[in-house]
Amino acid sequence: MQKLSSLLIALLLSVALIFPAVAQTPTSATATVASAANLRSGPGATFARVGSATPGQAVTIIASQTNPAGELWYQLSDNSWIAGFLLRNLRSVTPPTPTPTPVRFSTAGMVPASVTNIVDGDTIDVRIAASVFRLRYIGMDTPERGDNLFAEATAANRTLVFGKTVYLEKDISDTDRFDRLLRYVYLADGTFINAELVRMGYAVASTYPPDIKYQETLRLAQQTAVAAAAGMWASESAATAANAANLRAGPGTNYAVAGSVARGQALDITARNQTGDWLQLASGAWIFAALVAAAPTGLPLAANIPAPPAVAAPAAQPAASQPAPAAAQPAAAQPAPQPLGPGIDGIVVEIVENYSTAEILALRNNGAAATDVSAWRLDGSKGTDYCVMPSGTILQPGESFEVATGDSQPRGRGFKCGDKPIWNNGGETIFLKSADGRGYQIESRQVR
Repeated sequence: MQKLSSLLIALLLSVALIFPAVAQTPTSATATVASAANLRSGPGATFARVGSATPGQAVTIIASQTNPAGELWYQLSDNSWIAGFLLRNLRSVTPPTPTPTPVRFSTAGMVPASVTNIVDGDTIDVRIAASVFRLRYIGMDTPERGDNLFAEATAANRTLVFGKTVYLEKDISDTDRFDRLLRYVYLADGTFINAELVRMGYAVASTYPPDIKYQETLRLAQQTAVAAAAGMWASESAATAANAANLRAGPGTNYAVAGSVARGQALDITARNQTGDWLQLASGAWIFAALVAAAPTGLPLAANIPAPPAVAAPAAQPAASQPAPAAAQPAAAQPAPQPLGPGIDGIVVEIVENYSTAEILALRNNGAAATDVSAWRLDGSKGTDYCVMPSGTILQPGESFEVATGDSQPRGRGFKCGDKPIWNNGGETIFLKSADGRGYQIESRQVR
């Protein structure tokens, strides 16, 4: 399932079928740039740089597209593109006029199957004849585990199809890279489940060429959901903690810890510091701005910002009385600790587990500042599989984020990227690539 941002990644707007041209619609949205960003001529870091945006800058969105790397990019009103994870506070400007959405079709000639299990909002297990297959709905996305409305979307999917006979329609692709069937799913009365979940506001319409047969039907279903304020479109989200985070007594990690917040916890934000990278809560405590989802804009500068704490100089220690050595001895050379590669902005990769069918890699922040690794990729040199970091993944100094495949599960903070091993080939080289295209490789000798 493609990652759906915990920020309720707002309007996945209409996109033309020929890449990279985009069909613009009367629908538009505004957003705020979260950090300094390059603007591109198309939806990806491989396109030419055509400008830049500054933190706090307001932008108008006219379209969006998920590129072949699985990264969400937005097209701005000047026709430049920006990566989705670099935006905050997405809001609809002109809700579209509801259009009747055809949600019932004839099931004649379709493949019948019985639904045996609900995995989440857009993934199920089905029995066809004597075999059970995992199936991913085409053309839409529902929230990931840990995101807002995940439980509600899963429950809606369960109510619609669990234990029932459904009818399956193929588009162009048969399976995805996780060997899941890709299908449109219908009930016996012709109810189009993919569109129904979008219409209910538990999914967003998403375009994944070449499977675009019902792209317009799903887009119209989303228009209906937006106009009806259904599900995720019910109201503008209040500011929440994007991840578990420490609160500080002032705007910086050099201030004392003044408390903590859990992921998804509502935040009453009242002010900002001069640069806007730290936000003050009504309680007087501070939180790093990149750790806040749907932060309000136009905040006033905080009054009486506390001065940074003084760093005490180490106290002088009297020298111990020692007999003079017979001859001065040179100090033994001590090897300096080395990270696994040069890293990108302090982010390096560590191998946590690597066996025949179980493997875990970890991104660790060895730098001095928090780093947003949303949409960063891990690729192997053997095969075409890769893993994309989920949106909203921010690493504080010293923090790790694990990526598990095969039979492994993350042992700490992290996520599962596929059910089959990816990097267990002997002598394989792993490549880490940031969202803006910078990268480095981990030498093959480090992968067993």
